[in-house]
Amino acid sequence: MDPIFTYVSPATTSAAGGAPVGGHAAATEAGGAAGDRSGAGPLSGLRIALQPGISVRGWPTEAGSTALAGYTALEDATVVGRLYDAGAALQGFTHASEFGLGLQDSRAGAAVQEDAADLELVLDHMGECRLAASRAGACGFKPSYGLVSRLGLIGLIPSMECCGFISRSAESIRATLEVIAGQDGLDYSLPHEEAPDLSLQTVEAKKTTIGVVTEALATLSAEQAEAFRAALGGLKALGFSVRELSLPEFELFSLVHRIVGSVEASSAAGRYDSVRYGPRAPGAKNWNEMYLLSRGAAFGTLVKSHLIQGAFFQFERYG
Repeated sequence: MDPIFTYVSPATTSAAGGAPVGGHAAATEAGGAAGDRSGAGPLSGLRIALQPGISVRGWPTEAGSTALAGYTALEDATVVGRLYDAGAALQGFTHASEFGLGLQDSRAGAAVQEDAADLELVLDHMGECRLAASRAGACGFKPSYGLVSRLGLIGLIPSMECCGFISRSAESIRATLEVIAGQDGLDYSLPHEEAPDLSLQTVEAKKTTIGVVTEALATLSAEQAEAFRAALGGLKALGFSVRELSLPEFELFSLVHRIVGSVEASSAAGRYDSVRYGPRAPGAKNWNEMYLLSRGAAFGTLVKSHLIQGAFFQFERYG
């Protein structure tokens, strides 16, 4: 079986008293940052794994793509800095699909499932985090867009991607979200208002209504629907109000999501040109050929399919 981690934190390796079971570890980190950088705080002792599309200073942040082979992050993502400040113990990078798109070649959730981490941060564009959590028999949560800073995330669909959470403990998810949510002066996609109070004391069941999309229920199997209805029954028993609502265009959501995502990806991929980072294909006769050859060699099949679809919709269908 493939190892869970592609990179293991030097601090984790030192604490274990030897080499990691899977992946590889560095002796030092770039910029003089070596060993454990965690402080003391509300997440002290919480073991957190990350996908390699979340920048950690000094770690090989390759986002699962040949286009970033050999790239080492120079700065922490905002979420990483806040995790360190809160005392979290970052375990390392897990196997991920290219730029976090889909779950092919991804081992998202495996670190939690096999008790190598208490929580994993996973890029979620089109449900990857929640699907991986289901696969691992754990809780999956994607925050509302704009609640958590995206600074330092490496992906292809900026208007959709954000950090999702996988954990067996809903309380660990809540505590981690409380630490990393909130304003970031370097991420202009976040609103100016403060993050909502996420402490359990502010939740009043009788004042909380949970919405359920009627059309989504129709997509469940009989067994899934039974389990889902049972969960709703448990919420009602606790005093929450459950309300079904109809969204007639629900079946179009996935299609629109994919069209918008592929168009964004075809534009965002332009930064991976082999000029500043990543491998450069040999034999190019001019700069345009260098771009074409390097991108052709760097991107995998799934990413290429997104880029081709995006170019079609952007220039042929609506150009």
